[in-house]
Amino acid sequence: MDKIIGNFLKTHRESITPEQVGLPTGGRRRVKGLRREEVAYLANVGLSWYTAIEQGKVHPSIQVLRSISEALLMSETDKEYLFKLLIDNNVKDMVGDDPVSLEIQKVVSSLEPNPTYLLDKIWDIKYWNPSAEILFGFSDYLKNIKRDKVNLMEYFLISPNIRKLTEDWETKAKIMVQRYRAEYLKYPKDEQFINELNFLKKYSLFREEWEKENIDVIQNGNKKFLHPDLKNSSFKLLVLQSPEYRQLKILTFITEN
Repeated sequence: MDKIIGNFLKTHRESITPEQVGLPTGGRRRVKGLRREEVAYLANVGLSWYTAIEQGKVHPSIQVLRSISEALLMSETDKEYLFKLLIDNNVKDMVGDDPVSLEIQKVVSSLEPNPTYLLDKIWDIKYWNPSAEILFGFSDYLKNIKRDKVNLMEYFLISPNIRKLTEDWETKAKIMVQRYRAEYLKYPKDEQFINELNFLKKYSLFREEWEKENIDVIQNGNKKFLHPDLKNSSFKLLVLQSPEYRQLKILTFITEN
């Protein structure tokens, strides 16, 4: 997990320009974004210590990570994700699958008429309510692909329905790949996740965006679907997660009246 934290920091370091943090830009630069010594200076930590953190050789404290996240101009969402990586490392969470109990299914059903579905760690949709079926057409999608599961990442890549529903689909699809990378970084040695990842790489958009190593995080926010039968196409996405089932997420789309 320390290497995952280091890779996350490296990705952010390479995305920040000296101008953004008030540093001079003169001279030839051999690296993308900021140099390690510049991040260390801005975060008020030793260069050797920061380098060891980025290389995954040491386990950082939350205080040090907070200073580094501020130096790298991380959003609140990215900070939250970074600290969650640290917490998950500390508790050494198991990689095994969380069970989809009848109680969780009842929660998804109880959120009707708001379209709601349940995701596992590799983004297989384990259960959905009738409103989600009407909006996303998961059953017809399964018939078309002739498989026994819906993976949200693959669905977003190849479903004709989601392309019709989504304005600027290609941009949104690339963001979905970035979010899938964020999920993968929690389970980099999980065989099930690796198998799913290798399967998804057969799609060119996924493969090309994955190689860029950009990261985004699923979060609450406003969503709009271009559905001809919807009276109100604007929703508020809420991502629900229980401490008891750390690898499952409930995504529910609340109608904005």
